Amino acid sequence: KGTAGEMPRTRGIAELGQTNSVNFDSRLSIGQTFLPFGFAEAQRNLLQSNVFLFEKNLHLRQAELRLLIRNVFNDYHFQEARLKHLWRIDSLYTVVVSMAAKRLQVGETNKLESAGFRQQQLLGKQQITACEMQMQRLLVQLKVILRTDELRKPSGKFEENFVPFVL
Repeated sequence: KGTAGEMPRTRGIAELGQTNSVNFDSRLSIGQTFLPFGFAEAQRNLLQSNVFLFEKNLHLRQAELRLLIRNVFNDYHFQEARLKHLWRIDSLYTVVVSMAAKRLQVGETNKLESAGFRQQQLLGKQQITACEMQMQRLLVQLKVILRTDELRKPSGKFEENFVPFVL
C-alpha cells in the first residue's frame, strides 16, 4: 500500500523512420505522467463511494418497486372484496324491488317507494361496473409493472415470490 500502487501507467512510443537509407532515423520514447501523491487513493475512494451510492440507490428502487407492487396487489384485493359486497347488496335490492312491486300491485304503497328502490338498485349496478373497471385497471397496471404479457389475477396474500423477476 505504498507509492507503487499510486504509480501511473507508463507510455512507450517507438517510431521507425527510414530503414533502407544510410541514416537510420528511428526514435524510442518512454513517458510517464506523475500525479500528486495521494491522488490515486483519493480517486479510488471516490469510485468506491460512487459504487456504494449506486448500490444503495438500487436497493431503494427495488424497495419502491416492491411497495408499488404490494399496493396494487392490496388495492386489487380491496376491490375484489368490495365487489363481493356490492353483489350482495344488488341481490338484496333485487328482492326489495320485487317486494315493492308486489306491494304496489296490492295497493299497500305508492310508486315513489318502488321508484326509489329501483333507483338504488341502478346505483348499485353502476358501482359494480365501476368496481369491475377498477379491477381491470389494476390488473393492467400490475401487468405493466411486472413487464409481462399475461394478466395474472393476484390470489392470496402478497408474497415476495409473486414477483417473477429478480429485483
